[in-house]
Amino acid sequence: MVTTLVELRAALGAGDFDRLLGTPEDTWIDFKKEPYRLDTFKGKWEYAKDVAALANASGGCLVIGVKTGRPQNEPISVAESYVSVPKKLVDIKQHGDMLLNGVYPEVWGVTMSWFPPDSGSDAGLLLIEVPAQRQRDKPFVLRSMFGPDERQMTSALGVPVRNGSETIWLKAERLHPLLGGALGSISTDASNSEKKRLERANDIVRTISRENDWTDVPTMFLQASPPPGRPVLP
Repeated sequence: MVTTLVELRAALGAGDFDRLLGTPEDTWIDFKKEPYRLDTFKGKWEYAKDVAALANASGGCLVIGVKTGRPQNEPISVAESYVSVPKKLVDIKQHGDMLLNGVYPEVWGVTMSWFPPDSGSDAGLLLIEVPAQRQRDKPFVLRSMFGPDERQMTSALGVPVRNGSETIWLKAERLHPLLGGALGSISTDASNSEKKRLERANDIVRTISRENDWTDVPTMFLQASPPPGRPVLP
């Protein structure tokens, strides 16, 4: 059994996979029997959910290739067995792209490592590490949700968090205080920023008209500006 990320890395690095057996799932560690099926929306969503949940906690890791079971009279699942995962089933770049498209804001520093690390091996256990994130970036939000009919719900979002060994969803009662005043400030900031850009654009038009002596000449100006609410460089 391992109790810390340092012990986990040491056991994996030494190829002592038996040492993982009996390790309970916890806030910092989650075991998966099989790799995520990123060729399906459900698989992409599951991966985004698990990484975001760890990011919303204090970081942690996912160990792919370990099956869990729940001992009798025990409330928490523990590592029960392991089986090497073929490397050909895991596209590391696709995992990175999935996070960029599925989670907001970006989860920084996620790494993926194979054990054994021998490049000649075509299978092993996969360790996905999610480092602790900046508090100001939290909560990490899923851009879409998985509906009851197994369809993508792009008009819905969710905030997954780790609660002990489980991943739960931030309920409306807890989410609402985080939004307190935020929507109003966003709207106000966007409105003020838009007014300033419009005033500046009009000043430029007036200056051009004056410098070219076009004040009394029928003139059409075509202006372009970023849509409201988008990041704009100073």
